[in-house]
Amino acid sequence: MSDPATGRQYPFAEAPDELLATEPACWTLQPDAPWHGFGAMSDGFCMLDPIKVTITMPGMDVTGTFADRGIPAQIVTMFLDEQRIEVEKTGDYVLLVLFSIGMTKGKWGTLLDGLLGFKRAYDENTPLSVALPKLVDAHPERYGGLGLADLCDEMHDALRTGRMPALLDSAFGQLPEAKLTPPTHIGGSSADAASASTHRDGRTNGDRDGRPLPTRNSDPDAR
Repeated sequence: MSDPATGRQYPFAEAPDELLATEPACWTLQPDAPWHGFGAMSDGFCMLDPIKVTITMPGMDVTGTFADRGIPAQIVTMFLDEQRIEVEKTGDYVLLVLFSIGMTKGKWGTLLDGLLGFKRAYDENTPLSVALPKLVDAHPERYGGLGLADLCDEMHDALRTGRMPALLDSAFGQLPEAKLTPPTHIGGSSADAASASTHRDGRTNGDRDGRPLPTRNSDPDAR
């Protein structure tokens, strides 16, 4: 990133705190920048939230190209949950965690310890009965004989074969075409739909028992 006032370039980790705190350009996604994968967005359209941190798992790059092996993020989330570490959102190969204002070094240190613990368990292909005991307790026949790396390989292959990320991008990136409006679908007009929403259960203009409601100038006891 660069300081607009001086033009000096900084690696993000070495940028001055004052610059990060006062310059919005530090958090703005630039159109077609190769690292974020969002393509030709409008200039100034999107900014990063500095208290939200995205952790990328190996397995797929920003262009959607799969690697030979990968670690689906859902498995990492399950592992961290076993350590009582909460993940805000989970994608196919990304995790979103919140570093709220006032978070202590102890709390984010717990997250780092959890991630390093996952790496050790993955490298050693730790049995799921140890790494993910809740999963094995729920489905012992399916997962009892697998290790953590085995599960990652299976799930990564399933995501790659089924093209799940591409299908999800397509589903969320295309607005559906409206073929019918709700009133047309139920076989009536807009006026009918408004009437039906006002007078449910077959009641007409009346109270809960279906009796006519009095008007402003009427006597409710009149016969």
